[in-house]
Amino acid sequence: MYLVENNQYGMGTEVGRASAVSAIFQKGCAYDIANRQLNGQDVQEMVESMDEALDYARQNGPVLLEALTYRYAGHSMGDPERYRTKAEIEEARTRDPIFRLGDRLIAQGVATQAELDQLHQAMEAELPGIVRFAEESPEPEDAALWEHVFVNPIPDR
Repeated sequence: MYLVENNQYGMGTEVGRASAVSAIFQKGCAYDIANRQLNGQDVQEMVESMDEALDYARQNGPVLLEALTYRYAGHSMGDPERYRTKAEIEEARTRDPIFRLGDRLIAQGVATQAELDQLHQAMEAELPGIVRFAEESPEPEDAALWEHVFVNPIPDR
């Protein structure tokens, strides 16, 4: 199962300006691979689609999935973001997957806004420890680059 997270921009260029085929999932056709585009802004759709794709891949072979999502910040700290408007970014925020999931949980009576706020605060409190762990952890060995790779382009000698 191959998953492409398409945030619609490569550094400072919109995907449609950089690729003749901007619907990345369609590129699977060139390899006769089953493919599908997903709404990466919908947590429930992603979970259901990933389950379906995994079942398919186990029975039939490779699947290429493209999850359409959006990045709210620039590619790096030095990105002036001249390639999109603030209005575009704000409009995309209205489809934020975390907030949409929260709204769904509240509507279904699974959680209250107060419970979600409390969960958010608990996660924020954990972040400094998570960052510290990452910064203090040793660098992975070079061989880790080849773990879980479908095809190893460097033959063993």
